[in-house]
Amino acid sequence: GTMLAAKLLARHRSGADSSKPLYLVTLQRTQPFYERLGFAPVSSPPTEMRLEVAAGSVVARLAAGQNLVCMSSCQHDRKSDT
Repeated sequence: GTMLAAKLLARHRSGADSSKPLYLVTLQRTQPFYERLGFAPVSSPPTEMRLEVAAGSVVARLAAGQNLVCMSSCQHDRKSDT
């Protein structure tokens, strides 16, 4: 999984859309995996993902007892700790 994710990120970073952030939705317990790849939680998902995050949050809590986390590969989108 890590090698595949790293290769996909490298491919994105070398492409024409490299300045655009990548977003993902994951369970809270898998957040450290994506943090090691350079992703960080965002305070608010992009508009296009809000419905997915809202629905997924309900399912994640019911099915896995976990919170859902939206993450970004872009530095300026990241959640502030302040």
